Amino acid sequence: MAFGIYNNNSNQDRPSVNIYTPISFSNPASKVMDTRLTISYFNRVMCISIATRNNPGSNDYPTYDNDNQITVYVSYHKAKILHDAIVSMINGTDKNNVCIELKNGLLKVSNGVEYGTTMPCISISYADKSGNINEIVYETKATGYEAAYNYSDGSYSTMAFPKFEIETIQMVLEQYYIASSYAVAATVREAGMYRDKFITDSIKAIAEKVGASKGGNTNRTSFLNAAANATNVNNAQHQSQSGGFNGEVPEVPKDYEQSTFADIANALMN
Repeated sequence: MAFGIYNNNSNQDRPSVNIYTPISFSNPASKVMDTRLTISYFNRVMCISIATRNNPGSNDYPTYDNDNQITVYVSYHKAKILHDAIVSMINGTDKNNVCIELKNGLLKVSNGVEYGTTMPCISISYADKSGNINEIVYETKATGYEAAYNYSDGSYSTMAFPKFEIETIQMVLEQYYIASSYAVAATVREAGMYRDKFITDSIKAIAEKVGASKGGNTNRTSFLNAAANATNVNNAQHQSQSGGFNGEVPEVPKDYEQSTFADIANALMN
């Protein structure tokens, strides 16, 4: 249908970007479900994905079924709501889990009681192709996050951080919500504006010195290309008169790269 084609073309024209973070947790020793949780971003939404292990229960190095991982897409306001709900669950005694409903699933954070564990769990409930509701669960692990203290002559004590994974989840939700204001992006863009103006002013100054046109050229030819074209035209006329090039104007040399602009600018300004 025309409506479908229009939508497809619109989607193709729309820019998109995937950002993969280093935040990834796996728990091959889990008694709940052997899975891995990862966090990434697609355009303006956070992606929380859980994948099951290939060959669970084996002694092989754990790998995970990324092709069939379950993913939910979290908007900035749902991230804020879930973050605050997790804090409320952890600080209180009347909640065993908190959930947010998303377009393609139910994202739940549990204190682990319903799964028979003392560790917090993150789960996604989703409907399969037949309409059946399934749940995939990641159980956070308490081990693997330690620091040493009172080190002396090879002797030391250790402190553990069993809440590291759930606290990292909380941090990511909060930072995503804060970053959605684009306040940092705006300040970086504003700061870069001065550098862009400096470069533009430098180009104008150089253009004036070499007598190149600063505007009105619909082809947007730079003064470097203009100078090269003039040289090439002269060479072409000379070569044409002497029987070379067959009267054709050679292309502008590709040696003039933007990366060499500073060197060229300094030579022209001196």
